[in-house]
Amino acid sequence: MVNNLVIVYAEEITHIPFEDARCSYDTESFLAVGLVEPMLGLQKEMNFQKTSAAKYINQAITRQFVRSPQSGVNPSTLNDPIILASNGGAAAQENLYELPHRQLSSDYFGNLQDQERQIQAVTFSVDTANTKST
Repeated sequence: MVNNLVIVYAEEITHIPFEDARCSYDTESFLAVGLVEPMLGLQKEMNFQKTSAAKYINQAITRQFVRSPQSGVNPSTLNDPIILASNGGAAAQENLYELPHRQLSSDYFGNLQDQERQIQAVTFSVDTANTKST
């Protein structure tokens, strides 16, 4: 090649065959697009959302308390059925309370289903669990 423009000499190399095998064509370049490549971004986003939801739900299951020493409650007994408060019940209620957690919106899980449908559309796959009407 001269300046990547003119071929001076070309010889076929028979012991290293080359074939142009592409899954689908990219109209803007010679590069091919594989089966998995179009869904990688969708899969990454879906994995992030599922992991975030699981972490948040696990954090909500683990109860968190704000405790003052004036409550008279031993922190190791907070998950016991009966909690003894040495300073009385009124002092315990004033100086010990559980941190509330917000519920995840059902829209959050609806978005995950939309992403699964988008992945199916991109990969031309079919969910056999759904009926034909869906």
